[in-house]
Amino acid sequence: MPPMTRRSLLLYSICFFFCLSAKSQVTITNSTFPGEGDTLFTVFDNEIENLNLAAAGEDQTWDFSGLGAAFAQELIFRNASEGSFSAQFPSAELYTAGVNGDEVYYRSNSATMIELGRTADNPISDSLQVLIDFTEPSLYRRAPFTYGDTFESDSESTITIPGDELPDSLLASFPVAPDSIRLTINEMQFDTMDAWGTLILPSGEFDVVRERRHTITQISLSVYIVIGWITVDPEQLGELGAFFEETSNYSYNFYSPELKEIAARVTLDQDQNPQNVEYASEQTISSVPVIAPKQQDVIAYPNPSYGHVKFQFVNLPKTNYKIVVKDLLGKEVNSKTIDLRKSSVQAMDLGNLPKGTYLFSVFDPSGHKLLTKRLLILNP
Repeated sequence: MPPMTRRSLLLYSICFFFCLSAKSQVTITNSTFPGEGDTLFTVFDNEIENLNLAAAGEDQTWDFSGLGAAFAQELIFRNASEGSFSAQFPSAELYTAGVNGDEVYYRSNSATMIELGRTADNPISDSLQVLIDFTEPSLYRRAPFTYGDTFESDSESTITIPGDELPDSLLASFPVAPDSIRLTINEMQFDTMDAWGTLILPSGEFDVVRERRHTITQISLSVYIVIGWITVDPEQLGELGAFFEETSNYSYNFYSPELKEIAARVTLDQDQNPQNVEYASEQTISSVPVIAPKQQDVIAYPNPSYGHVKFQFVNLPKTNYKIVVKDLLGKEVNSKTIDLRKSSVQAMDLGNLPKGTYLFSVFDPSGHKLLTKRLLILNP
């Protein structure tokens, strides 16, 4: 074989470089859009103090293999006609019912999958769910995209609530009792595909593109009285006016061409620290409870535990509760009163308890016992 010339060596090097680059690039296409009959299985973890998000850039590695699991959900995409509110969204093709019972209605094309509307908990009171109608649809998925892409999107939705469902504290803020009120929610999303690399989850390794999402939310209030709709200045509402302040939220979303689930979604707190993670799992985990839509539950995790236990409240009214821990002889060994309006996750330090099996019970404000479950402590 003749010796390689400089020209041949240069061509070989260029080809080798481009082959590596082509192999490294990850592109997310519309093949990842969920379709009718697809079931997306995701696991939630709220104990993520040491999660390393790494820097932006190329060829990153995110090791999330140590994530735990508080609870899981199966999100099933069904024909929109099967939904309870399908008549309100005649152009919808699919719908899902989430853990909290929210129904979401979708439509898609080759480039986007959008939300047309949904049901949600009443943001003003603890009454029945309300219907959120998107006058400007909300983006659920887009394609194609890859590292370096940037996008902006806007959505607008409205919630109308009858006057007889409003709390007295809000009604007292108006000089005249309104027939109904309307919340208008404007969201602006700024998405930057800021990194690509390998994401290591408990279920395996995935090539991913990471999206950094910044969401700005603005809420305005209008009331309907005899003369029609009138916009209300939030400053007139006293302490309730804080509800209408502009908010900024951040998250990191990891997308893989191998998954229809988002591989991982890391929600950040106001200090830009990881707050919780929802991540994909290709199969159910026997030790993790799967929460059905509207199911009410309290889940202790990790269980077994070395003493630091978190209690995840799912779909329970946001009020005060009491957690009581007893040994198997019925002796109370610890208790805590918590306010669910502050957080749906509550921690207890049980590190002083001897190794063994315990029972924890949850009581509502009237003292009614909601449930009792086992808790295993592994302390030496």
